[in-house]
Amino acid sequence: MALKRFASIDVGSFEIELGIYELGAGGGIRPVDNLRHVIALGSDSYRDGEISFPLVQELIAVLKDFTRVIAEYRCTAYRAIATSALREAANSAIVLDQIKTRTGLDVQILSNTEQRMLVLKALAACGERFETLVQEGAAVVEVGFGSMQVSLYEAGKMRSTQNLRLGALRLRDTLQQLNSARDDRECILQETVAHELEIYENLHLLGRKVKHMIAIGDPIRVLYD
Repeated sequence: MALKRFASIDVGSFEIELGIYELGAGGGIRPVDNLRHVIALGSDSYRDGEISFPLVQELIAVLKDFTRVIAEYRCTAYRAIATSALREAANSAIVLDQIKTRTGLDVQILSNTEQRMLVLKALAACGERFETLVQEGAAVVEVGFGSMQVSLYEAGKMRSTQNLRLGALRLRDTLQQLNSARDDRECILQETVAHELEIYENLHLLGRKVKHMIAIGDPIRVLYD
């Protein structure tokens, strides 16, 4: 029996990713191929409130290439999702319509809740190790390019989850707009992050002991490397 292939497209704030997976008869999933293209859609969206025409053209060109790859792998199904860059863009409906017309792809914009739940489900699928950590008490910190999400677990259950506008790309673009020296921008960055985390601590961490921290996200991967 031939294995089924599934394609996953993630239109993110800083890059677009295509994953090709084989689905086994027993429910197993094996990664086959992975393609990435850096395109800072969030820079336009967070700064100007919409995605510019040149970036839309580049986005469509990349997605056309992705559809070719999906066809070559003979994938039987796909899912294409977009996150905060398109979610916050005033012209998102026009962009999605252009994508559908010119590539045939249906791209779904995820709400922040849907996006975070998919991430947490993926972590939970890691099995016993994750279950042990959240049973002992853990903070899952997902650092993205548009925002950072912190989810607190105690005794194996989620107690709170909070979105902070501390994404790597959002902070970088905010600082670049300042007419300040580099040292001044670094101080402003430190003060901004410290202020947001202080508010979060007062709302969610008082009286709680967090034994473990699980840090995920592409910026974390870069720092780890």
